[in-house]
This record gives sequence, structure tokens and C-alpha cells, in this order.
Amino acid sequence: MPARRGHNVALVSSSQPKYGETLPRDQFSLVKEFENSLANLGVAGGCVLAAVSGGGDSMALLELLRLSGRSKELSVEAAYVDHALRPEAVVEAAFVAATCRAAGVHSHCVRVADPGADDEEHLRDQRYAALERLANERDCRWIATAHSADDQIETMMFRLLRGSGLRGLAGIPPKRGRLVRPLLGVPRRHLRAFLRARGLGWMEDASNAHLRYRRNLIRHRILPVIVAELGEGALDRLPATAEIWRREDELLEEEAARHEAFVCCNGDSGREIDLVALAGVPPALRGRLLRRWLEGAGLDGQTDLRHVEALERILDSTAGRESVDLPGLTVVRDGATLEAVVRRPDERES
Repeated sequence: MPARRGHNVALVSSSQPKYGETLPRDQFSLVKEFENSLANLGVAGGCVLAAVSGGGDSMALLELLRLSGRSKELSVEAAYVDHALRPEAVVEAAFVAATCRAAGVHSHCVRVADPGADDEEHLRDQRYAALERLANERDCRWIATAHSADDQIETMMFRLLRGSGLRGLAGIPPKRGRLVRPLLGVPRRHLRAFLRARGLGWMEDASNAHLRYRRNLIRHRILPVIVAELGEGALDRLPATAEIWRREDELLEEEAARHEAFVCCNGDSGREIDLVALAGVPPALRGRLLRRWLEGAGLDGQTDLRHVEALERILDSTAGRESVDLPGLTVVRDGATLEAVVRRPDERES
């Protein structure tokens, strides 16, 4: 089938879908790997809402869920989320709907009413909120997204360069509530090969090549150098490494929470830390405890290394009293106490 274009997207396809054929060995192997991933995530029984953008990873997710549904006693529905920012969405939504009709899968197109800023984090939050609302309406037990091993590797590299700790380097979590990501261990090249073998198409979005996005810079400039120098499988162990780091992070979080109970308390005007007690916390847990404290004190947005480093600077100061303004908070060190006070809206940064 020739490629069809709509603005900045192109349809990639090799033949006709093979919905009624017996699976060859290579396809069967990927389906079994996928089913094992579902089992490890606790996904069995009920309805799964698949987030389907029309891209290769999400089209592979849709087909794998369709093939696995019977053995897992799952029903599958698909959702395309339109942020009302791209003209290409009309083409992608129509492609997803047509594919779902051919596969016998019920599909939905959800349009975000107020897209707001064209910011990756904001759009992601909107997308997940829309999927949650639809899952509630359709009584879906699970929401599945198509994050692949490549997404995991890119996320780990991005967070490494940003200075994230172990929590960030653990990458994308495979499960959060009813949100599951069963493809995190599968390389994108395997998913593309699976689609070609099944005669299934997908949409290629030209924006995925725009180097103004930092993730695309990592994908198209940094990671290819590693693969070229060290071989095709040079990065394949990183998703498994992320899982090891995630388990270690969970253990460290439990330890930090145990120390936090003795170090932190509620003061007259905000959250406080007893600095004498903090001195007894192992250095490996100190930054983690400070991050937890900031989150509990009401820091606006996500806590990152810069915020913890700002606290460390005033803790190490020899001045009698030091303070630092953070998003939504003012943190003051006075003697043996560190206090966080939430600022009123009119006191916050514009």
C-alpha cells in the first residue's frame, strides 16, 4: 500500500492486515512475551483502554492486546486523544478509527476542550486526565500506553543529563494505579518488524524528527552514536537496569520515610526539620529526605536536584540565619531548625 500523507504525517504500510491467520513463530514469541508482561503487571480480566496515537508503538500495542485478549479474558477498546493543536490529528484519528473497525475493536476520539500551552508536560497531563475520564465512563479496569524500551532508554538518558538521582534514573514506571505500560521491555525495532509481518500500517509524524525537542536530540543525535560505536544491542540492557534501580529506589524511599518520622514535624507556621536529628541521617538518604520534606511542605511543581541543592547551601552556611525562595515556598534556617512556609499567591513568583 503506498504511503498517504496528511500535512506532516505519512502512513507507512507493507501489505494487508492478517487478522485471521495463524501466528508464525517469531510473531508468536512476541505475543507470549507481551502476555507475560501483562501477567507481571497483574492485568487479567476486564476491559483495557489502549491509548492509540496511530504511531508504530501504539499500533503494535493495539494488535498485541487484540491477540492476547482471549487468553487473558480481556476486552479491548482504543482511544485517540486530540489536543486540538495539530491539523494532522484529523488524519491520525481517522486512521486509528478505520484500523479499529477492521480489527473489530471499539474506538473513541477524545478531544481536549482547552489545550492551553504547547508544553510537553502539560499536554501529557491533559492526555492522561482524558484517558482516566474515558476509562471511568467505559468502566475500563486498565489503561495501557505504548511506551517501548526506546522510550525508557531516552527517558533515562534525558534524566541522567539533567542530574536526576536514582528515582529519576529508574525511568518510566511500568505501572501506576490502573495505568500500565506492557511494552517497556520491547525495542521499537521489534515492534516495527511485528507490524510489517502482520501487514499493519502506522503513521509517521514529522515532528518526531524536529531537533528543537530535547528528547528528539537524544533520539537522533546522541543514542545513534552509542549504537554505531558499540553495536545494535548496546542499549538493550538499560530497561532491565531501570527495573533494578526502581526496586532499590523503593527500598531507599522506605528508609527515608522511617528517618523522616523522627526528623520532620509541623511547626507554628509550616513544616520544620530538626537539624540535630538530620545530622544523624546517613548521607545517602539526606537528599532524598529533603526532597520528601519539600514535597510534603507544598513545593509547587516537581522537586528536582536544584531545589535540594538550594537547601544544602543554606544548611552548610555559617551565617546565623539563611533563607531561600523556592516555587511556592520560603525555606528558612534559623539555628537548629529548618522551616518551610507556604507563600500566599500574591507573594509568589509571576
